[in-house]
Amino acid sequence: MLYQNNRVKGMKKTWLIALLLAAFTPIFAFEYTNEGNTLEYTILTENTVSVQKGTTKLKGVVKVPAQVVDPNTGKTYDVTHIADEGFRYNATISVYTSIVLPEGLQVVGYKAFAQCINLLGELRLPSTVTMIKSRAFYNCVNVTNIVITSKNPPTLSTELDGNRDWFYNIDKIIVPAKQGVLYRHGRTSENWGTYVAKSIPILEPTEALVGDLYYRLDKADAVLTGGMNFSDKILDIPSQIHFEGKDYSVKGIADSAFMDNVDIISLSLPEGLERIGEKAFARSNKIAGTVIFPSSLNRIDGHAFFHSSSISTFISKSLNAPELENTAAFEGTTAPIYVSCEALDNYKTANKWSDLSSRIKDACLTIYHDGTPKEGDGVYEATIDQVASITYKRTFTPGKWETLYLPFEIEKVTVEDEDEIDGYWSPEPWNIGDGGDYFLAEATGIEDGELCFDFTTASPVAHKPYLIQFPILEGEWSDYYVGRVVTFHGKEKWNNLSTSFAPLEPTSEMQMGYNNTLQNQTISDEVYVLRATDDFILQHSATTLHPFECYVMPQKVSGVALAPRMSVRLRGKNDVTTSISATQTNQFSYTKDGNVLTVYSCGQPLQIYSISGELLYDVENQESAQFSLDKGCYIIYSNGNSQKVIL
Repeated sequence: MLYQNNRVKGMKKTWLIALLLAAFTPIFAFEYTNEGNTLEYTILTENTVSVQKGTTKLKGVVKVPAQVVDPNTGKTYDVTHIADEGFRYNATISVYTSIVLPEGLQVVGYKAFAQCINLLGELRLPSTVTMIKSRAFYNCVNVTNIVITSKNPPTLSTELDGNRDWFYNIDKIIVPAKQGVLYRHGRTSENWGTYVAKSIPILEPTEALVGDLYYRLDKADAVLTGGMNFSDKILDIPSQIHFEGKDYSVKGIADSAFMDNVDIISLSLPEGLERIGEKAFARSNKIAGTVIFPSSLNRIDGHAFFHSSSISTFISKSLNAPELENTAAFEGTTAPIYVSCEALDNYKTANKWSDLSSRIKDACLTIYHDGTPKEGDGVYEATIDQVASITYKRTFTPGKWETLYLPFEIEKVTVEDEDEIDGYWSPEPWNIGDGGDYFLAEATGIEDGELCFDFTTASPVAHKPYLIQFPILEGEWSDYYVGRVVTFHGKEKWNNLSTSFAPLEPTSEMQMGYNNTLQNQTISDEVYVLRATDDFILQHSATTLHPFECYVMPQKVSGVALAPRMSVRLRGKNDVTTSISATQTNQFSYTKDGNVLTVYSCGQPLQIYSISGELLYDVENQESAQFSLDKGCYIIYSNGNSQKVIL
């Protein structure tokens, strides 16, 4: 029994040694020739092998077979892997060589084709590929593009060295039709969206890359399907693209095109766009500010802006509510939806839109001369870019020149919203007569210290200061305009209603501003309202600033010089005047005798400026000084105090 036990123990020992030796024995490799090119294969499992570079020079088109036969055993194996570093550095690849990979291939190994600079043209990966390891196609500079036929993005592995340059120096990647969104968003492997799509174009067969955006092309139309990078992270979608000699109109945004995007901070949609696809901007929660739907938009699919929570305002320009698949298009957002006032009822009663009625607001604004909104006059607290249209109502006193400055393009002028009136100008507008609706004089510049006016403008346009007068008519028309409201109707304007206008030359100290809510602004500093005598000299001081009027005020420049500032301001409730600088107390006095001005400065230095801010005289410590001046407007400055003088 003792002998038998020892024998059993010896047998076990022998068996264990055999197993250990087998574990450290290299896996058997063999060569297989296919269409003139011989490659080396390594057995992986009972039925599979990996392939690597050949033992002889590879030429022409190298076709890797789907199956190979071991010449030593006659056994058939499936080719499922490209070995790690299998073709690295292309030592056995001739110049101008291409490789065809078989269906059934599953894994492209680590650095499998790295630095294969002799590989040319298109490299196609079969639909069976499920994994691509680090640097697999690194620096294959002569491969024009890689075609991946799998509908599900293969896993991009970093397990060996953590490197993410799978496709470094590859021009583009082609993926199956309508599967681009999966690759670009990294649905299967986050590395697709996080790393690859940000640096390498990922295109579908029917897509075009124009700029940084992808478009699916069909006849003369294009559908935006995604993008790579955005200038300053701003997505400004064009209305038309040009590709390979042909123009395409951008009609839609594809499903999920920018879903989960964390780069876009601003979105601009073009006129001509007809459809926004399902989840097109879902969870793109960096998009901020206002999103304007063009008037051409006729459909918004489900979850289009789902949880894009940073959007502050939606504006729909279409008078007819676009077809809305469901309210989930705006779920997770709190932004109001502004529409034209004439379309308000349409939206609030339209299918699915009615469920959003509490968020739907009109974007029309009516402003009265005294700056006070009246009930029913539209959106009182609308921000500038929420305004669709604007009307300005004002009662003019017949026979009196008043100031006018409109920060919007004018469509028409009516009296009490009834009669449309025509503009009229006269070469001699101070000679009041009949035959015209109103006289208009445009402030065009400053010459010799005086404001100049042009009387050849037939109707007012935006961003120009005017003097306007409704004449006193005789006979049956004598009361035509007396006490009646004149309304200036603005053209559709969804963006900023006011921009800086070109200053009146030669000074650059003239500007205008626009604020969103309305009230008069009472001021204590010296401000002159733009009125006119027969000679069109600036007239009297104002204590209250009204919207849409023009004013001139002394303004310090670099602490010394004074220049006028002409502005129109639609005052906000919390707006504070900061640009007016003038004193109320005078430490000097003056007398006028025709064109002779005598200034008594009480021993202080004194300067006289033209209305344009030009220094005309600089007097040091004189009790009095006389100046012969041309007729016009002047500003006296002494010891930090200023006063306007009209000769």
